[in-house]
Amino acid sequence: MSAALTCWLTLSACGRPVVDAPVVVDCSPPTLRDPDLLRGGWTATGSAALTTGAATFTTATMCDHGGVQQRFATTPVACAQPLVLTLGYALKDGDRLNFALGVEGGWNAPLLSFSGSGSRTSQICLGTRLFDGGAATLFLGAGPNPALCPAHGGEGLALVLQHVSIDVDAAGLCPTPGRVRNSDFEAGATGWTLINRGGEATIQVEAGAGGSFAAHLHTEHLCETPTILGAAALPTSTIVPHPALRFWMRGTDNAIASVRIGAPLPAVSTGVTTVVGTNAPVRTSVCVPRWAQGTVQPLELALVDGQYTQHCATASVRDFAFDDFELVSEPACADANVLDPGFEQAALAHAPASSWSVERYDDVPGSLVTMKVDPSFAHGGQVAVVLSTTTPCPRASVAADVTIATPVGDAGPAVVFWYKGGPGINTGLEVSLSALAGLVKLPAARPQTWTRARACLDPHLAGRPDLLRFSIVSQAGGTCTDTFATEMFAIDDVELTTDEACPAR
Repeated sequence: MSAALTCWLTLSACGRPVVDAPVVVDCSPPTLRDPDLLRGGWTATGSAALTTGAATFTTATMCDHGGVQQRFATTPVACAQPLVLTLGYALKDGDRLNFALGVEGGWNAPLLSFSGSGSRTSQICLGTRLFDGGAATLFLGAGPNPALCPAHGGEGLALVLQHVSIDVDAAGLCPTPGRVRNSDFEAGATGWTLINRGGEATIQVEAGAGGSFAAHLHTEHLCETPTILGAAALPTSTIVPHPALRFWMRGTDNAIASVRIGAPLPAVSTGVTTVVGTNAPVRTSVCVPRWAQGTVQPLELALVDGQYTQHCATASVRDFAFDDFELVSEPACADANVLDPGFEQAALAHAPASSWSVERYDDVPGSLVTMKVDPSFAHGGQVAVVLSTTTPCPRASVAADVTIATPVGDAGPAVVFWYKGGPGINTGLEVSLSALAGLVKLPAARPQTWTRARACLDPHLAGRPDLLRFSIVSQAGGTCTDTFATEMFAIDDVELTTDEACPAR
């Protein structure tokens, strides 16, 4: 644990004189008004409907990002402890949907599902945004559900909330604020879930730092996807400047593993950072995205296949071990909606793992993603990313976890970036983001001239996580065995910001 966080949790004066005076602090959990939705303590947004004893979300609510919210008093920092949001709800038998829980800018995305009849209770770990001694807004609503929006195939869906309360984590589900639960694995699998999926996911002795216990992933073939799941109680940047998750690892040379902060969603696969094995033990860091700060998030460790067309009998022997997770301050981790807007981490020595995931495959050698370190080529700084292909079936993209900007006055959220290259005869540049209001129309540009592009985003998703991806895509015919002269696009200086030309509400 960092010194700043230790100071915060222990209420030490951090170098200032300490006055020995008794302080009586009420550490009861924050109290929500009207937990059973009977007396009007909640406000509905979008098409959410409040009736006596229930808040009902229909398919329309999922699509207009509606929900219910209330403002409540938080507790003092001295009361920092694991808390849970207890949620009583009902869905139709067999239904499942991505939910959204927001507390003052920190977001969780639990998956709600239902089978049988009656009601179900779920508990979701809450984080440090509840301990500033002031006030916070709780929002409960819909996450990204692309199977329902535009509304088709799910018109009959209805989620009914029947109870919402904040409670002490009596069952021990959640990590201590500022920590990863069982971060050194010395308590075995306590706090972690091991999923083999054809490979091996274990807690192994003598695999970690100094011969200690470690999380261990192993495969023999492609298509094997062992995974280890844990949880991290993340600080805000106010508590720990430039928050990052630091850990020890050792992996097979050139094997790729992923460290994901946040729950994987069908529509938005958030928080993925990839690391590459070198056969040697190393310590590295993953930056904590802005939307996750001050929350408790799932932590997923997995292996990444480097083949697009997977032949599952193909040998692929890989080992990866992880140990000693801790939350630290990492100066290279920007407190921004895009953690590495100019791809500059590629040029830094001892930088944290890049927040941009390079998505290319060994069996598609005609498609490449390159972090080009060349100040004369980049739009700003030293680095730009280059997507290139020689085939009409390109498999090359770069993606990053981002936070949708919060409107400022009449300026709404937007994605802004600079690009050059193309227009190719065979390919184009595609930009994907769940919050996009429509397709990104790239301004006409000369191939060697940097050009600014901008697209508006849905203001209802302000502050939430999203996955931004740039891909080189085919826009002509042909088969995947055809080839042509190299076509490329370069991208630099990516921002998730606000723009007066974009709607703020």
